[in-house]
Amino acid sequence: MREAIKTTLQTPLIGNTIDWDFVEKYALHHIKKPSLLFIIGDFFDMPKVAAIAKKHEVIAIKIRDHFEEEPFIAGGIFVKDPQTLKEEKVIVDASFVKAYTKKQKIFDVKLESYFKKNGIKNFTIYTNEDPYSKLSSFLGTF
Repeated sequence: MREAIKTTLQTPLIGNTIDWDFVEKYALHHIKKPSLLFIIGDFFDMPKVAAIAKKHEVIAIKIRDHFEEEPFIAGGIFVKDPQTLKEEKVIVDASFVKAYTKKQKIFDVKLESYFKKNGIKNFTIYTNEDPYSKLSSFLGTF
């Protein structure tokens, strides 16, 4: 267990994408007993954890910034794709905010539906929140 935690903590996350097939195989074949699994991420892509949730109890923790969910008109800003590390200038004007917000809300509804359908508990920690108090209050609901 210590080695798994050590490896996880030393793995660079920026510039990488998650291999959901690997995660599924690992969770189903290497974690023998039903366990409590935490999956932490921004969840801007649909996860593949339905099969895992049939064997294990899965809790998804979304890490988000308020600006990612409800951007405001900010003019030109530079954004970096966390997977490709490509940086580009984006003009955040009224039309961008409207289109982005609509698309993000539609995706989040689908994500919530996926979690609910598969019995996955989830909650969001925003970058301006204390993660320890948020996690402890969530776990206190069990």
